[in-house]
Amino acid sequence: MRLLDEKIEEKTEEEEGPDPTDWHGALRFDITPVVQTAHHDADPSPSPDGMSLAFRRGNGDVMILDLVTGEERLFLASWDTGTHWAWSPDSTHLALSFEDQDHNADIWVGPVDGSADLVNITKHPAGDYLPSWSADGRILAFVSYRNDDQGDIYAVYLDKSLETYTAQQLADYYEEATNNAKKIEPIDPVRFNEQEQNAEDAQGDEDSEIQDDSRDFELALDDAYLRLRSLTRGSSSEWNPRILPSGAQVAYTRGSTAYLIGWDDSSETKVAEGVSPQHLNLTGSAFVALRNGNPATVALPGGKATNTAFPGTIRVD
Repeated sequence: MRLLDEKIEEKTEEEEGPDPTDWHGALRFDITPVVQTAHHDADPSPSPDGMSLAFRRGNGDVMILDLVTGEERLFLASWDTGTHWAWSPDSTHLALSFEDQDHNADIWVGPVDGSADLVNITKHPAGDYLPSWSADGRILAFVSYRNDDQGDIYAVYLDKSLETYTAQQLADYYEEATNNAKKIEPIDPVRFNEQEQNAEDAQGDEDSEIQDDSRDFELALDDAYLRLRSLTRGSSSEWNPRILPSGAQVAYTRGSTAYLIGWDDSSETKVAEGVSPQHLNLTGSAFVALRNGNPATVALPGGKATNTAFPGTIRVD
């Protein structure tokens, strides 16, 4: 009888498929297209909750794909090939930078579900680019060319209440945010067939209500352009801002050197030379970068770089 039970259990596991949490132990992967159209689709960007995918179509259209239902819709119609976007931590909003018909770029923020229009939060004739969110969604950093046509790092409190804090209260806030950032972990694997069934069940239940309690403040967008603050201002341009999850520091590059600047703009720190940061890890303790042509991780704030070896084959046509 036990042998029969074991066989049944084994069969059940096989029917359910492989355990997605054990992906690192897989001997092979089945790769299937998520988006396959006649258009040129590029720059896929999954939402933090793993339920949606933003990507570029054609020159600059930003599309949103619901990974549960497969529904695809246009979020932003744009001709700008340099359009850049970043998901809010709760996956409800996108912050974007793109050029208008006069070739001026601003930062815009809007809900992914299209329930409200995009709001221009920078409103300046000089270019503003590359928005980056803190992990709690209260702070947004970006680069702006509004001073002497040099790129400087700017930040804005999207939670307006932070502007009422004293210096000590802000220091306490950032300390708590730094401790919280250390606890951030990857999301659990998403089983989309189960999510689709749950969505159908919720839709069929007239009493069910879907509420998002992940954010306990309102995004103050309409007057954000009046509340911007410069973190850097020098004779050389900064680029590629990446706000740490805590919001307490922003990583960026000046030339081929990476730096960190504190929230009070008083403590710039050189991190590493000869690097091109690509993205931060979840906790903000390191960023992934290209270092002298090799993939590497660079520790923060110390700057110790560790190259990652990889096999590669070059095919010359």
